[in-house]
Amino acid sequence: MTYTIAVLSIFILVWVLSFLLHAFFLQLGLRWAKVEESNFHAALKATFTMWTGCVVLALGQCYFYGFGERPIAEDLIVLLLQIVCLFVVMKLFFNTSVFRSLQAFLPTFVSYGSLLALVTFVYLPFVGETFVVPTGSMAPTILGRHVDSRCQQCGQPAFVGTSSEHSFRLNRAQCICTNFHSTNIESPRGPSLEGDRVFVAKFLWPKRWELAVFRVPNDPNSIYVKRLVGLPGETIHIENGSVFADGKKLTPPEDIANIVFSDAIGDRIAKNGTKDNPAVLGPEEYFMLGDNTERSLDSRFWETGAPGHNPYAVPESYLVGVVTTIYWPPNRWRSFK
Repeated sequence: MTYTIAVLSIFILVWVLSFLLHAFFLQLGLRWAKVEESNFHAALKATFTMWTGCVVLALGQCYFYGFGERPIAEDLIVLLLQIVCLFVVMKLFFNTSVFRSLQAFLPTFVSYGSLLALVTFVYLPFVGETFVVPTGSMAPTILGRHVDSRCQQCGQPAFVGTSSEHSFRLNRAQCICTNFHSTNIESPRGPSLEGDRVFVAKFLWPKRWELAVFRVPNDPNSIYVKRLVGLPGETIHIENGSVFADGKKLTPPEDIANIVFSDAIGDRIAKNGTKDNPAVLGPEEYFMLGDNTERSLDSRFWETGAPGHNPYAVPESYLVGVVTTIYWPPNRWRSFK
């Protein structure tokens, strides 16, 4: 929770800074347009009202329609409403015409450019980034696109993934519950829901059992999230549902204590990390597993690795960061760190 608060604080700081910059340049624009009462306090109040209106419209759209693909017309309508909101605020606060409002707004583009540069060159590379999880390989911890269900074994909420990782598709749907009970079903019922959206802290280094985000060894343009279980120099294998490092059984955290890690899925035998074929990690290599062990394309099944590395290993240079928070949808909010 500590790092979630730190990340949120940094985000708020960036937002406040951009807010103040916008108000400052709006004040300059008002003076340029020769608008009366063009002081910083008035510009600050107008900026707050404008941003509040625009944010409410954007959040309302996300709440009712989600983050998925939407018709272009819908986005254009929301954009038009936000523009109207800006002009209405200018009229209410400064009694300006459309032309004078446009003139006053022109200098504020400097603040937008400054914010874009800050986010692009500082925030995204060194602080954090948000990602949407498309598949169910980390369910029930992190959900991909899914259908809600109920576990037949324990009655707890369960989830049926409706999308699979590339080259890892099975004929029957699989249901996994919050107690990690996994069952096959003929076909999911109900509306298909979007995957979780997570925040990834890039200034953190993943530890064992943490949710690591990394570039896929055989496809560096793709980003995966898995649980880090094997550390550099260790020999990892799975036996009787547990993970062993250098022959010693590892104890997972309490929240995932019920996971039974598999060294085979149906008639598909894992290629790496089995008792007969353990994964021997190099000095800068990590072994990754998905929580949804029945549907995860992870270190167990990779056949091609990064140049100069074992096929089952994620090189240190491929690590992106650590998942700290599920921030959307609201009912799935959760802090991991």
